[in-house]
Amino acid sequence: MVNKSTAALEAIEADYDAYLSAAEAEKAGYQTAIDAEASNLAKAKVDGAKVVNADLKSFQAVGAKVRDQYTAKNPLIKAFYDQAKGL
Repeated sequence: MVNKSTAALEAIEADYDAYLSAAEAEKAGYQTAIDAEASNLAKAKVDGAKVVNADLKSFQAVGAKVRDQYTAKNPLIKAFYDQAKGL
């Protein structure tokens, strides 16, 4: 007969194995998407598409104004932003 501690440990190990499998599948999915985007961009260039690099500074400036308005008005939004920024 299996004692409760052994059964609990086996259940935890099974959950951990499932978590690892899910994490590996997620990582593989992201890599598949990255590879597809790179392939599509290469095909578009071959087909004559002109690729223009965006000027992100203008977008960042507008985004910063909006962010500053909301974080100044709401301490919860500011705390969330500060926490996310640290990731």
